[in-house]
Amino acid sequence: MAKTIIITDPCYVEHSYGAQIKKSRSTIYGDWQCMVYPGTLESNEIIIKNDGVPLPNQWDEKYFKFFKSYNWGKLDNDEKNLLQEQFKTFHDEWVKKYTLGEFCADSGKVAVYDYNMLSRDDKDFFKYHPWCGCIIEDFDGEIEYYVDPDNKLHVIGKSETKPFYSVQSGL
Repeated sequence: MAKTIIITDPCYVEHSYGAQIKKSRSTIYGDWQCMVYPGTLESNEIIIKNDGVPLPNQWDEKYFKFFKSYNWGKLDNDEKNLLQEQFKTFHDEWVKKYTLGEFCADSGKVAVYDYNMLSRDDKDFFKYHPWCGCIIEDFDGEIEYYVDPDNKLHVIGKSETKPFYSVQSGL
């Protein structure tokens, strides 16, 4: 039976004591942010490319360029504000165009919950902080985790109708 699920760090689910975790994983990888792409990890790395570079690699390149410029670029406050505004626009367009959403795992943990089991308070948190949890509606498959050769954790949604995979940005 299809359910609405949410992928997030369990630290953000504070008020849903009875919420059932469909699958969880502790990691040693620390604080990280992920994009959730439709399809399978294998097919999208090969098929979805822009200028010959897989989409997750393009995101990392833009994100780290912004991060380095913002923190070590010797910019004044006006330049930092402009850079932040430009990056936010790029980020919002990227998420809308290429992904199912994003989530972060600030405590180094990730879990997949049945969204309907969350309390109203937790649902409100995700409503106002959408980057903290990726909500996937009508998911009817199995959740798996995969650690790639670069030690990045992927959440894999195996489904005939709505497959997905996450890609860790490295931060």
